[in-house]
Amino acid sequence: MTLSYFMPCVSRKIFARLFAVGMMVSLASACTTIPRSTPLFSETVWDVVAHHAISADTLIARSRGAEFVLLGETHDNPVHHRIQNSILKALSDTGSKPSLVMEQFDFEQQPQIDRSMSTETSVADSLMQLGQTMAAGWEWPQYKPLIETAKARQLPLRAANLSRNRLLRVSRQGFSALGAGEARRLALDSGWSDAQETQLEKDIVAGHCGMLPATAAPAVARAQRARDAMMADALLNVPTATAVAILGREHVRRDLAVPGYLAARAPHRKVVVVGLIESNNLQKPSDDVADALGRRYDYLVLTAPVQRKVDPCKSLVMPMMMPK
Repeated sequence: MTLSYFMPCVSRKIFARLFAVGMMVSLASACTTIPRSTPLFSETVWDVVAHHAISADTLIARSRGAEFVLLGETHDNPVHHRIQNSILKALSDTGSKPSLVMEQFDFEQQPQIDRSMSTETSVADSLMQLGQTMAAGWEWPQYKPLIETAKARQLPLRAANLSRNRLLRVSRQGFSALGAGEARRLALDSGWSDAQETQLEKDIVAGHCGMLPATAAPAVARAQRARDAMMADALLNVPTATAVAILGREHVRRDLAVPGYLAARAPHRKVVVVGLIESNNLQKPSDDVADALGRRYDYLVLTAPVQRKVDPCKSLVMPMMMPK
């Protein structure tokens, strides 16, 4: 796809005639976007609301006005990680320091993360320590460049996931396992409809290749909702004005996941939701845009499907969140 860019805010000829160098610099910084010699990335970006393609730079320009930018990935797609890193760099290029919030770390690991990301720790040592901290099952080499960017630019790194043990307790005991008053604080006890519950359970069974027993779906859905609410909590508690979140694509859905909890707790905070989608049509999405409950994402980035050596359904491990 050939990318187009915003025209400068004012023409260079008018600039030269009317303003001194200092004013030129000031006005240039107010432009919606800064033209670059090479595209940020070449994949198609689809504006879901306007129903047409936009440039990657337009996506960045619009994201700069948001407190939270949620990037929903397919975990084993290396192109998704490359695009995420490009977006993180672009959003921090203007001097702002967004926090990097990652599903790939559990909340209990935050003290280790803080030690690894401290200014006294070298980049090499930080990456080694964080690679050892990230739990088995995540592909560390894919996430390493993101964390390298955060370290080099001194961006705070925040964990955003519940541990397996805490998820297991929630699935079996309910939201009370999160602690007294937490369900109310996290907006888990209001605003959730029967239609949303039905859709989430249906999607969870489908996401497990239809092999998850229907009787187990409510428990897994309960754990999923707790994760989404806690991910939103992590975003609301970052030490910076803005944050970029690296989450699985299902966690960034506006109809069922993190954006809903952000809206319930901080309705005036602007959220941009980007779904990185594997598609056989790299120019225009088909039915990926919306589902029965409404629009899922603000923007889609279309990437080619990964050629996986093993069928994910054949290597699927059933979740521990089963009712006893």
